[in-house]
Amino acid sequence: AEAYYWLAELYLKAGQRAKGVATMERSARLAPENLRLQEELGATYEHSGQPNEAQQVYEQALAKAKDEKVVARLTKRLGLLRARRADASGDKQGALRELQALNKKYPNDPQLMENLALSLENLGRTDEADRVFNSLLALRPNSVPLRMRRANDLAQRKRYAEAEVEYKKALELDSTNRNA
Repeated sequence: AEAYYWLAELYLKAGQRAKGVATMERSARLAPENLRLQEELGATYEHSGQPNEAQQVYEQALAKAKDEKVVARLTKRLGLLRARRADASGDKQGALRELQALNKKYPNDPQLMENLALSLENLGRTDEADRVFNSLLALRPNSVPLRMRRANDLAQRKRYAEAEVEYKKALELDSTNRNA
């Protein structure tokens, strides 16, 4: 099963998506008890534009999971997938509800917090988005990509002085970073 997994990764990196998906399916099928391989299959489906299949695989793996870390990881993946699907279908409030539930269950998770802030921003709830972004920056003060995203967001809202501060902080952290 592991060899098929690595072969699938190779195909996917080489741009052979259909071959990569089929090989990843074979890997997961050969080791149904291996939740890591099941999770990788779900991620492969997600990246291949097959959200229904991804959701099904994540749900099945979650039903088998016993380890607390695995349960948390699968729950987050499944919740983020549901939020993306709700957002893509135009249900911005549904996406927000999913993200709020995830953030309540897993507070201080940077990925979840960033998704929540962006969802709030998309709904025009900028004050709430600002609070989440500020909490996130408190957790990850040295994250250049996060500072850049925050600065771009502020500039877009014509909050130029605050954007300037964030851009300068990003440059202080890494003046050689191409994104800073």
